[in-house]
Amino acid sequence: MRVGDLDGRDIGIKSVNCLIRAMAAVSDTPTTLTVKASTLARLGPSKTPGTTLDDVFNDLMADTPPVSFWREIERRRREPGPNIPGPVMLRRLRGRA
Repeated sequence: MRVGDLDGRDIGIKSVNCLIRAMAAVSDTPTTLTVKASTLARLGPSKTPGTTLDDVFNDLMADTPPVSFWREIERRRREPGPNIPGPVMLRRLRGRA
């Protein structure tokens, strides 16, 4: 679908959305968000190289997280890991390791 006119050229909706996000990112001022150390430790594994914790928060709050988010989860699910008993893993996930 094509919309608008930019210097005599049609631009797509995805391009418009990209421009809006870029302009919003420039105008956003960094703020401080206080989280517990245990929360930060739980968020760390969700962060992929080249992303920020702000990206992680936005992905987690999004109605539909981006495909890269799901690909990373699937990659980690397939990755062989330590053989941890279920109850121990639940305690770790709940932050009571």
